[in-house]
Amino acid sequence: MSRRPAGVPPAGGAPLRTGATLMALALLACPQWARAQLAIDRTELQLHTDSAGARAGVLLVRNEGAQRAQARLLVEDWDRAEDGTNRFYPPGTLAQSCAAHLEVQPRAILLEPGEAQPVRIAMDAAAAVREECWSVVLVESVQPRPAANGRVLLYTLRTGVKVYAAPSTLQGNAEVATLALAPATPAASAAPVGGPSATPTGAAGGSAREVQLAVVNRGARHVVAHGRLEVRTEDNQVVAALPLPTVYALPGATRRLTATLPALPRGRYLLLAVFDYGGSELTASQVELDVP
Repeated sequence: MSRRPAGVPPAGGAPLRTGATLMALALLACPQWARAQLAIDRTELQLHTDSAGARAGVLLVRNEGAQRAQARLLVEDWDRAEDGTNRFYPPGTLAQSCAAHLEVQPRAILLEPGEAQPVRIAMDAAAAVREECWSVVLVESVQPRPAANGRVLLYTLRTGVKVYAAPSTLQGNAEVATLALAPATPAASAAPVGGPSATPTGAAGGSAREVQLAVVNRGARHVVAHGRLEVRTEDNQVVAALPLPTVYALPGATRRLTATLPALPRGRYLLLAVFDYGGSELTASQVELDVP
């Protein structure tokens, strides 16, 4: 878990307030228990608003440290930039916010070492949600850390659980909207998708080539799409299949990806980007490549 120095804002957020103490922000982004004194057992929660028994869920907060710990629970809004970066906002900022309808109990916890506390997250029974909404529930605690000069730094650690609420009938619908070739950037050329031992493919002037994609969620609920890039010869033989980064896309959102091609012999190729987003069909797009 990384820590951010005082006064440096998180992506898409406002700067942290500074004073006599230093502050830092940490947000859990991987599906495992947070490596902090307070840990939670999940990073996402899906609620179904068309079923009374599925409008609520429970997360478990555990004190994995050696000292008593306390925390408060907050609700904020969030979304993702096109590069996949999480952005956070005050509750009620986004039109698709669940914040006004979420009930979180308890709002404050005090745990002895090794003790765990269930936290109930529920949609207000009166909320008529016909489209997917989303917010994030944050478990926020303040922890001291000794500094080299003998002072004590106070870090605010925030672990986020993303909450989605929607009728169970809503479907996602991902689409590879664009697929194009371009000269690779220096950073991309240094780490081709084919692996650290691969050499970027030669193009005119000896430059590397990269594939640029845009995946759009045209459906009514968020999607998780797993993709691959196939390199095919003119006789439709697959000579390389490269994994693409997993796409997490909210309704209406666009996720942009880039991938550097490995070395290829001279010839004509068809590049096929394929994504499985959990729907009845896969989504794909293609572009031709000539290697001189």
